[in-house]
Amino acid sequence: MHRPPRHQRRTLMPTGFLFGCAYYPEHWNDEDRQHDPEWMAAAGVTVVRMGEFAWDQIEPRKGQFDFNLFDIAIQRLSKAGIKTILSTPTAAPPRWLTEGHEQWMRVDENGNRMEHGSQQHCCTNNRAFRGKSRAITSALAEHYSGNASVVGWQIDNEFGCHFSHCYCPSCLEGFREWLRKKHGTIKKLNEAWGCAFWAQTYDDFEQIPLPYFNNRPAYANPSHELDYCRFQSESLIEFQRQQVEILRTTNSRWWITHNGMFPSVNYWELTKDLDLLGVDIYPGFSAKKPEDAVNTSFQLEHCRAASGRFIVPEQQAGPGGQKNYLHSTPSPGQMRLWAYQSIAHGADGILHFHWRTCRFGAETYWHGILDHDNIRRRRYEEFSQEGREFKKFAGKFNAAPLDIQVGILTDAEQNWAHDTLPLGLPGPEEQAALAFTELSHRHLPCGLIQLADDFQGPKLLILPSLPLMTPPLALRLTEFVNNGGVLAITARTAIRNQDNQAVNITPPIYLNELCGLSVIENGKTENETMLFGCADTVMPAGQMYEVAEMNNHTECLATWFPSADGGPSAATEQPAFTFHRVGNGAVIWVGTYFTPANIKPIFDQILHQVEIQPLADCATAVEITRRFNGYKAYRFLLNHTRTNQIISGLPEGTDLITGYPVTESTFTLAPYEVAVIEETALPATPEAQ
Repeated sequence: MHRPPRHQRRTLMPTGFLFGCAYYPEHWNDEDRQHDPEWMAAAGVTVVRMGEFAWDQIEPRKGQFDFNLFDIAIQRLSKAGIKTILSTPTAAPPRWLTEGHEQWMRVDENGNRMEHGSQQHCCTNNRAFRGKSRAITSALAEHYSGNASVVGWQIDNEFGCHFSHCYCPSCLEGFREWLRKKHGTIKKLNEAWGCAFWAQTYDDFEQIPLPYFNNRPAYANPSHELDYCRFQSESLIEFQRQQVEILRTTNSRWWITHNGMFPSVNYWELTKDLDLLGVDIYPGFSAKKPEDAVNTSFQLEHCRAASGRFIVPEQQAGPGGQKNYLHSTPSPGQMRLWAYQSIAHGADGILHFHWRTCRFGAETYWHGILDHDNIRRRRYEEFSQEGREFKKFAGKFNAAPLDIQVGILTDAEQNWAHDTLPLGLPGPEEQAALAFTELSHRHLPCGLIQLADDFQGPKLLILPSLPLMTPPLALRLTEFVNNGGVLAITARTAIRNQDNQAVNITPPIYLNELCGLSVIENGKTENETMLFGCADTVMPAGQMYEVAEMNNHTECLATWFPSADGGPSAATEQPAFTFHRVGNGAVIWVGTYFTPANIKPIFDQILHQVEIQPLADCATAVEITRRFNGYKAYRFLLNHTRTNQIISGLPEGTDLITGYPVTESTFTLAPYEVAVIEETALPATPEAQ
């Protein structure tokens, strides 16, 4: 039976749509906690998450467990109809465990050993710490194995948030063993890394050091660096897997998640051991003006692309702040708007961070639903409004994937590969973000798609300067085009192989026939303003120009203009933008990078070659997405501005929030307001199986 692409995977949660908050009973006394279940139930809470930082409460001394605090909290919440997601507390080991075990601590690339007193200070590659992590997971799993109120688990907390690459002895030992398994022989490693350069040849795996990204004294081997990025991610996945296996063996009915997303982790691989992924959403970090809301959507898209099924274990409620920063306080309506933004991109659950603002610690001013004084105010009322609305209709979306007709390809390894040789040029992540922003502001049905996923569904794929290419990937891209898809690629795509080495093939390697050209020269544009275009369109180059040699079947859509100073240039009158028909589809090549100055005219040209209709016509700071199944389609309208916005070009339907019919194509949305239109007509897009 054909399995759908992960980005089209149905999002069925066994417990229904999740709504609630992160909850920390260890921070409060009985009097503070007295009304929590009652107030949560009144707000429509169905689930809470707890325990991710409570190892010292659960095991206050070595081998002595005390579950009483959480037993009582779970029981009281259960009586109010609220289920619990528990967490393995391995992100914050207690002092009795770390004392005397300095060798367990992480070490940064400058040789600084981490200290107790924060979180994520122990190295997940240390075998002794892994043993302790398995032990606490086993104790928790056994104790709660028969508790029907515990419905799921979160593994650890935010891998890679405060610390990514570790340089401790455990990592060195683990890295060498990982290299033995990957390469087999030291000869193959020397070849894969190109160790003949700078006399780096190794005689034994035990000779291999860690690759320091901050130069010791000159630049590290980029293939060495890429393998270390792969090792760090894979070993973290192994650390997670050990806990997952314990939980699944204990109770197969529990579902399991983890909360991300951070650049040092390959979430496509990490998610394989989970039932669904989580992403923590704090728009306060990036949404400084209405148009910036797309940054939050981009983060949500990374999670949806990696997992298909996902929840938001931490959705911003109030202003977040730690030692050196404090976010702006969300305006009335903004907290609810952000929650709907997550659902608009596929979330199956919203848990706000957090129930009550803590009165001590590093997050004293990371505000939750309730303030320090435990009084219910406007954030609680807004939270309750979400609860009422979600109870009415959020379950409708659980089997409705996002409509994606333009897919932007993304991959963690491609980003790591770029970072080993950035050359002062934009990376794939930056290029993907620019493309996603432009497409979202045009209100086109777009989203991210993992490079390892099936490309079924989109009409147009964007390959945004991904440096690594392999023959199998080239074949998959060719199949997409042959089957009628349009592929657009940008500068410095397919320039190295999987070992992060250049090869004796003219770029784009393994894609020359598909693209109908070869890139025979390139250069940076930092010392001059280069332009390209056709008769009626002029576009500025990005940070790089490429000169292409086309085959006889490739059409030139735009050429490079002469140098502004009239001096010689190898690019003058050479192809800068091409179109190549292949099978039932086509390939568009753009010989430069996307920039804010050129991305609109570039996409004007790209979208001229493929028919994709916008979801609506409105201001760029109004976000529109569409989720669909085989029976119904739902159009989300989100006004990220402080003024009324008029939206036109909408289908007939019913606004699920107000219950009012939408019979005219024009719709007015108030500041920070949301509408969810259930379309009357059946979806035109095929159902995701």
